[in-house]
Amino acid sequence: MMKILAYVITAALMMNLSAASAPAMEVALKVQDTAGVARTKDPCRSGIPLVPGAVKDVSVLRVLDDKGAEVPAQFRLINRRLAGDVEWVSVAFLADVAANGTAVYRLADGGPAKAVEKPVKTDDAADAVTVISGPMKLSVPKKGFAGLGEVWLDRDGDGKFAGDEKVSKGGALVVKGMDGKVYTSVADLSSPLAVAIEENGPVHAVVRIDGEMKAQSAGGKGHTYPKWDGKESIPDGVKIDNKDCSLGFTVRLHVWKDQSWVRAFVTLRNLNGQTGDWTDARVQFGEYYSQSAMQPGNVLVDAINFDLDLESAGPLKYRIAGGIEGSEVHEGTLAAKDDGAAVYQDSSAGWMWQA
Repeated sequence: MMKILAYVITAALMMNLSAASAPAMEVALKVQDTAGVARTKDPCRSGIPLVPGAVKDVSVLRVLDDKGAEVPAQFRLINRRLAGDVEWVSVAFLADVAANGTAVYRLADGGPAKAVEKPVKTDDAADAVTVISGPMKLSVPKKGFAGLGEVWLDRDGDGKFAGDEKVSKGGALVVKGMDGKVYTSVADLSSPLAVAIEENGPVHAVVRIDGEMKAQSAGGKGHTYPKWDGKESIPDGVKIDNKDCSLGFTVRLHVWKDQSWVRAFVTLRNLNGQTGDWTDARVQFGEYYSQSAMQPGNVLVDAINFDLDLESAGPLKYRIAGGIEGSEVHEGTLAAKDDGAAVYQDSSAGWMWQA
């Protein structure tokens, strides 16, 4: 599942002074929808700067709506000043915003905040990390990275997750190597996974997965690059033999209270790779990239996919917004004959960018 949040958050600092009590702190939070979608208790998150000396401990913070009522929220300290007061705080809360509308909330002290009803639940067991948002349950295995892991949706609203409510049996991070082979984070890990609950709050939880997986094999076929001889491009002018290589990856799965979707952030990196700059050598198309690829620790790949195995209860609808502040919207329904959906990032630039 995919959801694109179109929130823009700005902060205006205000201090209210009272002779009868300590200064009260308020920060106006402007929440704006730019995608034309009405939001009801939709997740909203941002880092907020606080004025010097205003807050000593994030436990006193609350989020209020325009009527002064508290809304479900959680807070995480980002940074303190040398004096010990809070300089930056991460604020996560659930907001109601009309389509193309704006709502104003307030970050205030005077807490502690009220306990969040029906909070996100987490369990860090020996074999898997489990997260329950309310209508959704995730079980993320620790032995192999299988996409979102096993996923259930409480479709009948009885508060339980029956066998027939399982909507995903797994998935994988998939690397198509330059050697012509395909590697997955389920079958081709090159080191044990590290799976942990990185953020654990009543409104928002984050599961972090760190690992390494094979991305190239010495037994696979070699690959080539074009070479410029000063007059023309030679398609297979540079040849590179393959070697055993792995890529590192970090995946963060964000789960929110009362939501039935997951946001996944995927980062891949060369392990102990070596980088250069444009002054190291004369740039000659494939020769430049091949020199970089042959540095110890570096590895090139043909494609990287984040695959999800989802079982839908009916036709799948999609909505993708982009452009300038959501000015371009593409939506529709996948035909029944379609095997699945793929979002693919391409480039309109030339060969050097593609390489």
